[in-house]
Amino acid sequence: PWREVNISITHLLKSDPISRILFLTVASIALLGFLQGLAPPNDYDGLMYHLSIPLYDVEVGKITVPNDTRGLQALFPGMMSNLTRFSLVFLNGEAAQLSHGIYGIAAMAGTAALVLRLGYSARTALTAALFFISIRAVVWQIGTVETDLPLSGFLVSTVLIYTVWRNTQSPGLAILFGTMIGGMILSKYIGLALALAIGPALMFDMVKSRNWRSGLIGPTISFVLILPHLMRNASLTNNPIYPLFNSVFNPNHVDSYGGIASAYGTGRDLIDLITGTWNIFIVPMQYFDGMVIGAPYLLVFAPFVFLGGKSLYKWSSVISALAIFYVIWFYYLSQQVRFLMPIMPLIAAMSAAGAFYMWERVKSFTSVKIGFVTFLVLLGLNQAMFIGVYSIIRIPAAFGMISPEKYHSNTPTMNGAFYKTCTYIRKNIKAGEVFYSALGIPSYYCPQSSVAYRQLFEEDPWFLSDGTRKKYTRQQFIKKLEKIEFRYFILMESYH
Repeated sequence: PWREVNISITHLLKSDPISRILFLTVASIALLGFLQGLAPPNDYDGLMYHLSIPLYDVEVGKITVPNDTRGLQALFPGMMSNLTRFSLVFLNGEAAQLSHGIYGIAAMAGTAALVLRLGYSARTALTAALFFISIRAVVWQIGTVETDLPLSGFLVSTVLIYTVWRNTQSPGLAILFGTMIGGMILSKYIGLALALAIGPALMFDMVKSRNWRSGLIGPTISFVLILPHLMRNASLTNNPIYPLFNSVFNPNHVDSYGGIASAYGTGRDLIDLITGTWNIFIVPMQYFDGMVIGAPYLLVFAPFVFLGGKSLYKWSSVISALAIFYVIWFYYLSQQVRFLMPIMPLIAAMSAAGAFYMWERVKSFTSVKIGFVTFLVLLGLNQAMFIGVYSIIRIPAAFGMISPEKYHSNTPTMNGAFYKTCTYIRKNIKAGEVFYSALGIPSYYCPQSSVAYRQLFEEDPWFLSDGTRKKYTRQQFIKKLEKIEFRYFILMESYH
């Protein structure tokens, strides 16, 4: 099949100049973003736990849970962390970033494949890929170890497989479908919400076909895949999906994410739900977590799919999953726009189809066609500027044109990477020595197994209890410090 794909693409590029331009543009943006993973890790979540926790496990020689704040994230689904551990054992953090970036490229390819599967042209499919790979958060995350892009890859693969399975009821495809769902959940807990979003369409098809056996294969496979994670968390915390809903499983314990649902957004009323899509694209800096998507081309073009008449049916499972996940995101998640990243391949696919629907209706009118093309160019330039900015920031460091020290000093990241301080400690601390860190994050660049992070080694993990922290008198604390003999203390003076 790969040979047939290669022949088809080669023929398309030779016979259609527009497709050739689109393909080269998509490939250039994807390659440029992927290579940015060679730059030293600098994103906040990566420095805080996506890289630091796997590094801790590599340093101690086993997968475990730190007693301090890091243990909270160590109990998250760990599939992508295992990929990072593998990369750290054999190479470094940059290799981990590249391995995660592959999922972004897979999500982009899946977006194009979904459009082709639904019966649209190669131009539409390439436009969908371009729409996805140009999203600001995709450009940002494809060179990091963030987990939203892997989720995107798993979701679009799940939907792609499902569109075939619902017509064939193949047990093999059902197994693959369940494997993709399991991968989603094991990448990030948001995968649970994505699985719920797909559920109603699956139930409808099972009832319609009366083939319950084939329909239940996928959910069964996914449950088997996530069961080890659920059992591990249940044994350690009495909560299989820790730290989610911890107040339910452990009423007297701290619920670290109990209030997260109200972190962002305009509110939780019906009017807020209806206007949410506008606010996400038009005023994200005011109500949400920043300009995650960029120019509102997805908002502009996606609705035109609803004008497709009979062709709308083929989008039914996609629209159903989008609507259900949006409601879950709105009411039960923190309304961070980047948590919508997993469904962006589906939205990009709809937007490309909508854009071509619009083009077919304006191309015969010269003035309208000029206005339409001008509008596309303006939106494209907006996204291109962000792609260019990130390339200017990361590519020189990725190819060794500037030193890591200069890169980190010139590249802002939330709370700072603390590269200079941490690398000094890593170079000078000796075996058996320990240090104390009160940094805002346990930076990946610091040694992880020899640090007392924001608490002493003897203290129990507060996040697995009622949250009460151990208290010391001044004299007790001094005696503890003298006994431990910390080599270094890192205290926050400023963010840098």
